[in-house]
Amino acid sequence: MSTLILSAFALLIFVLSIPGTMALRSVLAVFLLLSLMLIWFKYKKDTILLIRGKRFKNITLILLAISTYILVHSIFLSHESDWSLGEFKSHWLYPMLYFVIGILLALLSQNKKYFSRETLITILFYGLFLHILYIDLSALEDFLKHGIIVRRYGGLSGGPAAASYLTNVLFAFITTEILYRFTRKKQVIKISNISLAVVFILCLLSAIIESSRFGIMLSILILLMAVFLFVKKSEILAIYKLGYSIFFILLVSIPMVYSLNTDPRWELVGDTVEITLKDDNSKRWLDKKAEPLKTLSGDVVSSGYLRMAWFITGIEYISKNPIGIGYGRNAFGHAIEINEGIGDFRGGHSHSSIIDFAIGVGIIGVVAWMFFIFKVFQYAFIEYRISGGYYSILTILVVFDFFIRSFVDSNMRDHVFQEFMVILGIILTLSECERQSRLDPDLKK
Repeated sequence: MSTLILSAFALLIFVLSIPGTMALRSVLAVFLLLSLMLIWFKYKKDTILLIRGKRFKNITLILLAISTYILVHSIFLSHESDWSLGEFKSHWLYPMLYFVIGILLALLSQNKKYFSRETLITILFYGLFLHILYIDLSALEDFLKHGIIVRRYGGLSGGPAAASYLTNVLFAFITTEILYRFTRKKQVIKISNISLAVVFILCLLSAIIESSRFGIMLSILILLMAVFLFVKKSEILAIYKLGYSIFFILLVSIPMVYSLNTDPRWELVGDTVEITLKDDNSKRWLDKKAEPLKTLSGDVVSSGYLRMAWFITGIEYISKNPIGIGYGRNAFGHAIEINEGIGDFRGGHSHSSIIDFAIGVGIIGVVAWMFFIFKVFQYAFIEYRISGGYYSILTILVVFDFFIRSFVDSNMRDHVFQEFMVILGIILTLSECERQSRLDPDLKK
């Protein structure tokens, strides 16, 4: 049974980011949820003690309260209840079920009759790595055939934004593993040091190929966060801490240097910001017949104009209706119709999950979500300060990447949100299991 569960999980992680696999994802998710629930009921007396911590319970209760609030909001406060309830089911309830799957998988890994936590994390790691490997091999094939390095390529995920998220999550796993091996002289992922270094390099190459500017910046921020954790916990000499930190920062900066020298969009950023903030240009995109905005040099403003303009417009809509118009991935498009009387953008989003979420469920909803993220961070940082645990490091880096990205990407929807929630369920629960085992050695596997 353990082989079947692990195989289903491995396949789910792999296909989750591939467009056109919704039916397969659903079958795998239902199978995992039902089988894991049955097993959990059988052994719940052995596992319930592993998640009895107050902080862990508070985090899950906050998430439950947010879910309840969104449901009530969708029924009573949404401008279109049927639309909001449909969105709640497809884009909020499903990710919460993935969170439950993650928790159950983590709990099952504590049972010696099934599989270890190391095996679970290793499968998750390789499921993500296959996507990055495909991107790199495809780019290598193009380079050998045409002599060029392909840019803005997303591989199996269908787009560079989704691929960039996968790259950064894998990068968080790699960084955590390296940090853990440095500070604790132990490993979790079943991979040699040399192979881990190779995967690290392949991640840098995929970042170059995807050419996601914000994704590249986030990878640097992830490393800076890891450096901070390394400096706080490592007991080696300060000169070695400095040397290692500089080495890895320089290494991760390679995609940024490449991007700055090859991506013309960087040159237009300053002018784009200035033009977006000038007069009524932040609403100019509403007029589809209007001439495209140009910089003083005559160049058309970069793609960043729309994101900035949508962000500004989104804040305006939030201020007009702080209660929210109703939960939905395209709440921004509905707000345009309500405020501007234009229905052409009804299915659109603002490219910012935080803005879309605030427009949909109001200031109360977005503050509650941020409070949830804060409590997860707080929990992970406390655990890292006390024990330097692997899963607390991983929780910090994965959640940091997702939360920061949510301000400029629509990642709280579809498969990206589902993937984040199942990973969060796994690593958060494993962190709690690790804590309980530390407090009560009799609970150790």
